[in-house]
Amino acid sequence: VSFLQTFCIRRSCFEILYGFKMYLLQFPQELVTYGGNGQVFSNWVQFWLVMHYLSEMTEEQTLVMYSGHPLGLFPSHCNAPRLVITNGMVIPNYSSREEYESMFAKGVTMYGQMTAGSYCYIGPQGIVHGTVLTVLNAGRRYLGVDNLSGKVFVTSGLGGMSGAQAKAAVIAGCVGIIAEVDETALLKRHHQGWLMKITRSLDDCITQIREAKKKKRTLSLGYHGNVVDLWERLVDEFNTTGELLVDLGSDQTSCHNPFNGGYYPVQLNFRDANQLMSSDPIKFQALVKESLRRQVAAINKLSDQGMFFWDYGNAFLLEAQRAGADVAKRGSSKGEFRYPSYVQHIMGDIFSLGFGPFRWVCTSGDPEDLATTDFISTTVLEELIHQGGETCCLLTTEGETICKCSCFQQGDLPLSNHGNILVLMINSLDHYSILIMNLV
Repeated sequence: VSFLQTFCIRRSCFEILYGFKMYLLQFPQELVTYGGNGQVFSNWVQFWLVMHYLSEMTEEQTLVMYSGHPLGLFPSHCNAPRLVITNGMVIPNYSSREEYESMFAKGVTMYGQMTAGSYCYIGPQGIVHGTVLTVLNAGRRYLGVDNLSGKVFVTSGLGGMSGAQAKAAVIAGCVGIIAEVDETALLKRHHQGWLMKITRSLDDCITQIREAKKKKRTLSLGYHGNVVDLWERLVDEFNTTGELLVDLGSDQTSCHNPFNGGYYPVQLNFRDANQLMSSDPIKFQALVKESLRRQVAAINKLSDQGMFFWDYGNAFLLEAQRAGADVAKRGSSKGEFRYPSYVQHIMGDIFSLGFGPFRWVCTSGDPEDLATTDFISTTVLEELIHQGGETCCLLTTEGETICKCSCFQQGDLPLSNHGNILVLMINSLDHYSILIMNLV
């Protein structure tokens, strides 16, 4: 067996098994990694079949996967991919939610999310750099500020993807308030060190917002409760005191799957909602729609006073529109939404530069290999900056400056309105490096 064959097979097995680490998975026994229904496989039979094929295949074969099913081993060559994966590919005429649910029940398709079904899920650290960029550039675009100190960002979700919001708020230097109905998810992020504090009281939540805002203190606060209650309380505070406590807002509930655990209605607690979801799905759907309408109504009131809200690509605006909420852009006859998408207004400009995430896996499991590859990547980035950039600075979580150019403190990022790129390297759950490039 050649090294290439051994390495590729080992890599595939490693990535699949890493994705099954129980502390990463949302619903382990159902093979759901994140997002409510983002699966690695549709069932455990598929898992064992794939592991069997990987143990038998040679460097002259390629394993073809479609929606969790191993189609089979096909003749190939040593320079071809060892795995080819596709998930959820359905022609438009049969792409309705009802058709999908029917096909999913039959086991012929599945929703692999962005990384679950492609065997590259690494927890919220896989998306936190993009979340940081989104929050930072939301401040620059909407608020006209480079420094988010004292600015409040309100959102929801501390799951597999949304869990990055708490850490991103801290890295960006703002006050992040994240609502989460699932106590398990809330405690997981807190234990990981990605969430600084937890509160179960709206009164305490408002008090902490005011204190952090006044002192310009960086904070990530998880509110154990429904985000609709939080939005409506912020409206009440404004109506009572005239004080707008929130500057930026978004939502990362799993609204692509609103009636099966992706969105919890404000009228019920977490346990009762799960029971009703199963016992009376029609009533549950009605409550979800009412809750979406209430959430949008509160967001609209705060937006009218100067708060800036964006859709995080989770179908929030789409489902709110279907629920009858007021999300249409005023004065538009083209069916446009009132609020922009984060890709449309923020990340799209960065992606257009060819700048985006890059991840790799040390299949050896040796921390020294991780340190070596981190050093290589840092060296390459520094060389690129010295070739074409004006200013660069590399920071760690401790605030230590690695790259000695123009230096600044964590949370005090001297970004201009144009030409800056932020590189965020996540070395572990509690260590990150920030690289700011001010391009010529």
